[in-house]
Amino acid sequence: DGYVQFHVDPVLSTTLGRRAELHDPPFDSVSELHLRSVAHFVEGIASHPEVSAGAQADEELFVDRPRSFGFVNRILAE
Repeated sequence: DGYVQFHVDPVLSTTLGRRAELHDPPFDSVSELHLRSVAHFVEGIASHPEVSAGAQADEELFVDRPRSFGFVNRILAE
């Protein structure tokens, strides 16, 4: 389990975006949330609703939801 956030260099991103004929930088960061399992994560949220509510309120201060997207990737053990 863990969380990692990679920040983008805004000047370089803008320069490269313009060269690629993109007008806005496509993003300012990439975040990764590593979970033991989705079920374990959901169980943790359900057992601590005050933490979940606080996290959601905090995200509203810095997450641009209309420009956000997510994806899920499952790593299978060998």
